Amino acid sequence: MDRDRNAYTDVYYDKYGRRMYVRHEWNQNELPVRVRERIRNRYRTDSYSVYRVEKPGRGFYFQISLGGNRVIYLDERGREVRNRYY
Repeated sequence: MDRDRNAYTDVYYDKYGRRMYVRHEWNQNELPVRVRERIRNRYRTDSYSVYRVEKPGRGFYFQISLGGNRVIYLDERGREVRNRYY
């Protein structure tokens, strides 16, 4: 639990103890406007869950779960990116 944001946070490490990425539960209202517009216009929904994924030295992106096992990844400008967990 991230006490500053009062949200769940997952931290993933490799077998050597190096932090690989951090995934924060994120509020839809905190998404950049361009990301919310992209989801609404392209996927025609306002019902989704969001995680903000951060990789050390590589920035962040948003993991959007649209339901029905459909997951997309968007950068802060609303552009789709590949799943960059690994």
